[in-house]
Amino acid sequence: MIPLTSLAWQEVEGEDGVVRKVPMVPSWGMVLEYLIKSSTGHPSTPKGGTPEYRNGPQYKLVYGVPQGERMGEKKRYGYGSYAGKKMRFATIEQTWTAIKMWYDVELQDCAIANPARNMRLKKVCVA
Repeated sequence: MIPLTSLAWQEVEGEDGVVRKVPMVPSWGMVLEYLIKSSTGHPSTPKGGTPEYRNGPQYKLVYGVPQGERMGEKKRYGYGSYAGKKMRFATIEQTWTAIKMWYDVELQDCAIANPARNMRLKKVCVA
């Protein structure tokens, strides 16, 4: 899953010799791969996340217990109430929309294109 934290930046020397900081973003193909893996129930994209991620510092304790320890037993497609079933189309579309909107905000002040708004990706997801 694409982590919802601020982007990592790298220094790149342009053709004019000037070194600029640019964000590191995935290609449109990487976004497509994530969406396809999510929709087919691939083990690398479990529903509900993973206990290791949910035990991280970005999540608060619930009743003094880390959230990852409260996720319960692993089901066929991940963790949570609906993890026994594959993702539905509406959920996949909502995930894609959330990725597009997040990159819109993160990339608004630079000249890097949003990888989730590529027309090839749109053709694959809509067709």
